[in-house]
Amino acid sequence: MCSKLSNLDEFGPDLQNCVAHDESDPSRTAVHCQLLIDFHLHLLKTLQASESAVFVVQLCTFCFLVCLMVLRHLRRRDSSRITQQIGMVQSLNELRLVLTAALVSVPWCRVDDKLLLVAILLLAENICSVQYTREAQGAVQMRIELVEKALGRQLGSKHIRLLRQFTYGLGLAMLVMSPCLFFVCNARVASVLVPMTIFNFVRGISYLAIAAFSKCAFSMACRPLTTGCMLDGYLREEAAWALKIMIRMRSSVTLLCTLSAVAYLALFAATVSDLLAPGILHEDITLVAQPCAYMCIGLVELMCLYKSVGFNIPEQPDIDLEPLPLRSATDTPLDGSHSDAWRDTLESLASRSISVGQLLEFAQKLGVAGGTMPHFRPDMSTTKDVVRQAVIPLSRTSDGGGTSYAEVCSPGREYPHVMVTHCWDSLFIHLVAAVVSDALGLEDYSAVAGELEDCFVGACAFAVPGCGKFEELRARLSDAGTLHRRYWICALCVNQHASICSSFAPEPQKPSRCYDAWDKDRRDSVTNAVFNFCGCNAAKHFNNSPDLCELNKFDDMMELLNRRVEGLAQLVAVDGKFDLFSRAWCLAEIKQAHASKIKQRVQVLSRGDIVIDAEDLNVYVKLVHLTVADCKASRAEDKAAIMARIPDVQEFDLHLQAMIFGNRGLLARHVVGFGVLEAAALIARRVAAAVKGRGEDVEHETPSPWQGNSARRVLSRISSARRG
Repeated sequence: MCSKLSNLDEFGPDLQNCVAHDESDPSRTAVHCQLLIDFHLHLLKTLQASESAVFVVQLCTFCFLVCLMVLRHLRRRDSSRITQQIGMVQSLNELRLVLTAALVSVPWCRVDDKLLLVAILLLAENICSVQYTREAQGAVQMRIELVEKALGRQLGSKHIRLLRQFTYGLGLAMLVMSPCLFFVCNARVASVLVPMTIFNFVRGISYLAIAAFSKCAFSMACRPLTTGCMLDGYLREEAAWALKIMIRMRSSVTLLCTLSAVAYLALFAATVSDLLAPGILHEDITLVAQPCAYMCIGLVELMCLYKSVGFNIPEQPDIDLEPLPLRSATDTPLDGSHSDAWRDTLESLASRSISVGQLLEFAQKLGVAGGTMPHFRPDMSTTKDVVRQAVIPLSRTSDGGGTSYAEVCSPGREYPHVMVTHCWDSLFIHLVAAVVSDALGLEDYSAVAGELEDCFVGACAFAVPGCGKFEELRARLSDAGTLHRRYWICALCVNQHASICSSFAPEPQKPSRCYDAWDKDRRDSVTNAVFNFCGCNAAKHFNNSPDLCELNKFDDMMELLNRRVEGLAQLVAVDGKFDLFSRAWCLAEIKQAHASKIKQRVQVLSRGDIVIDAEDLNVYVKLVHLTVADCKASRAEDKAAIMARIPDVQEFDLHLQAMIFGNRGLLARHVVGFGVLEAAALIARRVAAAVKGRGEDVEHETPSPWQGNSARRVLSRISSARRG
């Protein structure tokens, strides 16, 4: 456009001469008319070119603003470092947009040396362009590094890092060279174009290389997921979900790098062609085509980000299964012709509960010198220890019998608001912390557990009744309005005197692993002494007297409470070792609550225990291979009774995986990472570990970037199977 201005200025003297001469001279008049025609033609071309440039910039600005809205939405949906770095890239594009608008408006500037202004603006735009390339290639490098870190293996990010450093270094060198050439070459704008033209060629080639490395890296990450898709159950669903994310990311990164390479190489070819054969439109290509090409590349980056993340980020894999209720412990439905003794026992069991405040009062009684269970230690004593040595003694009655501890605290009948599923082998202080944390609305119970442990000091724990931590927790619960929320906890609400208080499970044959486990169950975790039996005269009722037994009515009790208590919920208090998921009774309760559509909440010791990005994947492997057939129960007859209520073990296991890991599952919000790519990469690593645990070979040769896409074929087969 600067050359156009100079061309238009050439008409000035001729026009003045024509006006000064006699208008009656025909030859002068003809020259004058021709000169006016030529002037208006050139002016029209100039104005048309300027309007086109302004229109292009306005169009790019509109598209860019739309993409910024997309980016803001993506940042709300995905807070990963990838999206944040793309935000940096787009900030650079905003600055380039301003510089492009400034370049287009140069012809209207009242500046004497317009060429110098153009050169300065081009140099500033080139600085942004070099930094943009560094950040854009850095976003690709970061994608690969995230996958490498989560997958635990090298995928080639170091090669991308070297290419990025070389390209950035060359760009800086070209930036230093541009102003030097401008002054050496007598202030020609073309001198500023030559270094950046060379840089465009180099970064175009580097983008092609990065595209090849990226495709190779994501293909390697897809291999264990492809193997996982051949398995059964939730493992297959999770692998298919992660594989879909990896394929989407691979295609978006490859598309980004390929289109960027094509754009820069095309810009290189166009600029070289124009420099070798300059014409009147030379400055238009410089001032409009190149900045707008950069803007288009920025739009491609956003579109690729949209493709990889999307407006609706794929959630955790969700297995859509029909409810699979357990068979009732009897063949008679809840509202059928049960005996009066059955209904009375069921009603009594369902109407017991304990408030959060009463639970804290009970915890304060433990470890007191000369009091209940003085040897209690919060870091060792389990719920089983507390039941045998605190709950049972404190629930003896004056007539020589016994009742549940909940009835000792609340003689009247009060239905619970929440049912608690927990493992007796876990620490009792963790059970208390899980209930308190649930009442406070916390995500895990590690903080509350720490506060409760602070109340116990010494080699043998010693609790002070007026401990400040207990009072502080009560105050917080009172402020939250949940101090009197009532919970049903089997250890405290079941009448232990009617079942286990004076006996152990039948002794297995020794020596054997079963005997070792049985012997451990009958000993205190702190003293290793065998538990003392209770001397009460209460009648004992097990499976041989089903009407009066309280241990065979949990599913009917849940159904009864679900009918009578509005907003009934189940709290699953997961222990630090996740042993809860290996207990038959716990799984039966979780499954029955799910089948009855009871709202389920989960409390884990720490979110870090299940955000599985550490070296130890044993927890995930344990849970993903979970089957009810391998679960444990204190009594063999209890497990036999539970197994008899399961119509199809394989189908039950599939439902179990969905309930634990699914999109609406117990651990769904704990398993997913903070970024969708990180989550998919973590799943790839976990699936590889799980497949290896099954003894299958997942090793493979490094794939070629141009090899066939077997992963897409696997997903296609899975989709076809689902439709079938």
